[in-house]
Amino acid sequence: MSPIQAIKDWYVSLDNELQSDIAYMFVSLTLGDRQFAPAAAVRRLLQWFDVRSAGTEHEDALAAVTFRASFEYLFADRFTGAGWIFPEQMFKDVIREAAEGKEASKIATSAFRLLRDLPDRKTK
Repeated sequence: MSPIQAIKDWYVSLDNELQSDIAYMFVSLTLGDRQFAPAAAVRRLLQWFDVRSAGTEHEDALAAVTFRASFEYLFADRFTGAGWIFPEQMFKDVIREAAEGKEASKIATSAFRLLRDLPDRKTK
């Protein structure tokens, strides 16, 4: 089994909420695709896995390293209590900016939901 296929298999074994979180962060920050719909981000990440696994061994390994490095950068601090301070503040900032009529209003509903669900997400 190729490294990127192993990562994809691990990813699809996660619950839908975790898949959405990982996909949104990876797709928007690493790939630069600013899709705020969780389902669209999940589809985009699965597509990315499939394209990379169809490449050469070198491309497959590079994709695995890219995913792993991005994952570590984006989520490693989430394994500590202090690591959740930034996301919590970011969600609050988005909601505040939306209330002020700034562009963040497009994602304010999602930010509010994520903020509300933060305690459960910390547990997972």
